[in-house]
Amino acid sequence: MTANPSMLRIGPSTDNAGASSFLRTALLSHFETMSSSSISPEEASKMLTVTNRYFSAQLLLEDLGSVPNCNDGGGEVMAKEDGIILVFDALHSNPDRVVDGSAAAASGVSTFDGLTAVHEKATSLDQCGELLRLCVGISMGEMTPSELRGTKHEEEYSRRVLWCLDRGYEYLEADLSEEGRQKGHDDRDKDGFARVVEAIATTVWSSANMGNGNSTTRGGGATTSTTRTAKEALLSNMEEKGESSPPAPSSTDDSPSFDQTNDDKRMSSKKLETDTDKEAEQEKVFEDMEKLLVDVSKIREASKAGGFTDEERRKRAGDAAMLMMGLMEKFECDDDSQEDDYGASSDDNSICE
Repeated sequence: MTANPSMLRIGPSTDNAGASSFLRTALLSHFETMSSSSISPEEASKMLTVTNRYFSAQLLLEDLGSVPNCNDGGGEVMAKEDGIILVFDALHSNPDRVVDGSAAAASGVSTFDGLTAVHEKATSLDQCGELLRLCVGISMGEMTPSELRGTKHEEEYSRRVLWCLDRGYEYLEADLSEEGRQKGHDDRDKDGFARVVEAIATTVWSSANMGNGNSTTRGGGATTSTTRTAKEALLSNMEEKGESSPPAPSSTDDSPSFDQTNDDKRMSSKKLETDTDKEAEQEKVFEDMEKLLVDVSKIREASKAGGFTDEERRKRAGDAAMLMMGLMEKFECDDDSQEDDYGASSDDNSICE
């Protein structure tokens, strides 16, 4: 492998035939899996490839408590602990159901109240990660709030969300039936399995390779600035689209007329002004990108400190995502404008004005 993958833990590991297993299968089915001669078939079967228009990353979906080995040319390469998904059986966690806790644990059924011990163990093993923490209640079919959380479902929901906020998790409930896994992926405010997929796909993992192939690192240890990497990726994107200064016209033996010389000077001056404007616009976009990344960092820190409710955090994260989309659309508009300089109709650019 050319780079260490990111580790995404899922558990509890004792839930062999229950919620964790169902979610693992759903994720492996949704995301592209990796096939490489540099890792064992066992590890390859647990490797997810996350790819979007901004970066790609390799994730190793591993059980809590396990110690995986990634074989790289005969050497042992350890993946970086980046995230964790705690999974529980939503139906068996309903407070109105009479469930024997010891019997549930013995049978391998994971309940919400049993996650405290799981989280503490994961923390002691340094397997929680810092980039993504999800707590997901699994059901196999659409259910009402009362079926999931009992008659006092609002109070139970608040209790669970507060538990998650205290430990840095996002609380979700996901229907993993065939229909449930297909729902909501095109919605702006995603929920359920669609939100789990979105969270994994939009996290900038430590193994992420941006558009220009430079990896980013976050969290503890040596850290590469994500702002700098984003700027480099955006600049590379603009260069690929031909948004650079045009070459100066070559000289010829033919002496140009006076009028032609003046016309050339006016055209050169206009091109210089245009290039200057483009440079200023590019710098403005870079400044907006830096501000956006700082705001995202503040949102994450405030969320971890319990400064936002789950609804407020999701709203702020959604607003940040829309700003990011706006910046990316700006580059697409600039690309359309560049095409117009080479003969496209001005009507093609009206949508960007």
